[in-house]
Amino acid sequence: MPECDEIRPECARTFKELCVTLGRVDERMQGMDEKLDRLNGAVLGNGKPERGLIVRIDRVEQAAAMNASRRMSTWAIFGILSAFAVSIAALVVSIVELTKG
Repeated sequence: MPECDEIRPECARTFKELCVTLGRVDERMQGMDEKLDRLNGAVLGNGKPERGLIVRIDRVEQAAAMNASRRMSTWAIFGILSAFAVSIAALVVSIVELTKG
C-alpha cells in the first residue's frame, strides 16, 4: 500500500492548514463578537436605557416636534397681533375721519 503512505502525509498537512485557518476564523469571530457587543451597548445603553442611542434619538425627535409646535404658535401669535394692530389702526383712522367731518 504505497499509495496510502503518500496520501497520509498530505492529509496531515492539509488537516494542519485547516486547523490554522479555523484558528484564524475563530479569532476574527471573537473580534466581531466584541465589536457587536460594543455596538449593542451603544444602541441599547449598556444596561442604562437612558444612555442608549434609541432613547437619545427619541429625545431629539421630541425636541424637534416641540420646536415645530412653538414655531406654529409663534406665527399664530404674530398673526393675531398683526390683525389686532391693523384693527386698531383702522379704528384710529375712522375716529380721525369722524372728528374732521
